[in-house]
Amino acid sequence: MFENKGTLRDPRDGQVYRTVTIGEQVWMAENLNYAYPESTAKLESSSFCYKYEPDSCAKYGRLYTWGAASDSAGLFFDKKNLGAENGVSLPHISQGVCPEGWHIPSKDEWLTLLYRVGGDYISLMSKEGWSGLGSDAFGFSALPGKITGKYSYLSDVTTLFWGKDSYREEEVQLILVDSTRWPSKSEVVSGRQISELGYVRCLRNLLLPLSSSTGKGTLVDKRDGKVYKTVKIGSQTWMAENLDYSDDNLYKIVFSGDWGASQSIGKVTCLHNREFFCKQFGTLYSWSRALDSAALWSEKGKGCTSYQGSWKCDERERPVSPLRGVCPEGWHLPDSLEWEKLFDFVGGGDVAGRALKAQWSWIPIGGENGSLTSGNGYDSFGFEALAGGTENAGDFLTDGKFTAFVSVTTRRSSCVRLNYDSDGYERRSDSRCYVRCIKD
Repeated sequence: MFENKGTLRDPRDGQVYRTVTIGEQVWMAENLNYAYPESTAKLESSSFCYKYEPDSCAKYGRLYTWGAASDSAGLFFDKKNLGAENGVSLPHISQGVCPEGWHIPSKDEWLTLLYRVGGDYISLMSKEGWSGLGSDAFGFSALPGKITGKYSYLSDVTTLFWGKDSYREEEVQLILVDSTRWPSKSEVVSGRQISELGYVRCLRNLLLPLSSSTGKGTLVDKRDGKVYKTVKIGSQTWMAENLDYSDDNLYKIVFSGDWGASQSIGKVTCLHNREFFCKQFGTLYSWSRALDSAALWSEKGKGCTSYQGSWKCDERERPVSPLRGVCPEGWHLPDSLEWEKLFDFVGGGDVAGRALKAQWSWIPIGGENGSLTSGNGYDSFGFEALAGGTENAGDFLTDGKFTAFVSVTTRRSSCVRLNYDSDGYERRSDSRCYVRCIKD
């Protein structure tokens, strides 16, 4: 059943691993055995061979603390101290301790694997060990290795793999158990550690390199010093992550329209009202805040907001484009024509969602007979649209399924929304959306 076999060479130490393709995913078919060099506060090392015997590592792979698995020391990427031991989850596809081009699986990716094998944990177990229970029907070849606390005891009863939760400050553990011989069950556990140590199975990134028409850069917002990634796509230069600007001025403004309504701009909104999600996905802006209705930085959106999809302004019919809004100096809110130009460049509106969505954070798409396909995008141009949800009429729409960006249209206000189950895009009059600024 598993014809798509291959190999992976880790350039850091030259070790070669078997790989296997299951559905759309390419997995290591054996446990990682890279010696992570960093120590911990309590231990001299953070990766171990059972009984410190090299032969054990050669067969079963190496046991890692979560700090080592997630590369909390920042040896292989520039976001340091992001292990669960510090209470913060990894903000992107996280290479962790994996070789370049591979990453620590997310909870959704583990669940996608389980759906692909029909929820049959036994099919992931190697025929070796497990007292003959494992079928290894897909070539995943998980060997048993019981882990307890800081010590490990190889047995034929259980094993455990690390993962991460893309949405919360939690690590994930996939546990395989021979429930006929041990009073427990195989499951994916989030938010609590069954063990301090676990094995690592790396998952390959989507092999879709950035278009040659793109160029990377950075933007420093002088108002608060935050640095954002940027990307040039065709002739346009976009922020490659969502804006996360706020200050006390944004909290105090009250907008009043001539239609007799009064709207408090209130606090900057994070998804689910949790500050962590602003760091993860950026800020959700009401139309008044996005347009800068108080004219803190520009007069073009003064006194303007959106009401039920229509523009409402005190002194004009609609905002004036190009409109800086809440964007940093030298950047502005994209209008509908600029969005259309982006979509045309990446292949057209029918495929723009798939091209611009990030390679992680989007939930799988359910099909017939319980089958799943990935809701993630290709991120072919480095735009990296994350599934940060949105907010409409006071209700947060599920993160993992949607994201929406402010678009300054001529006649009506709308957000450009990307969906987990669509390759295209749609326009919706959401109450709060994320902001992707475009360079003047």
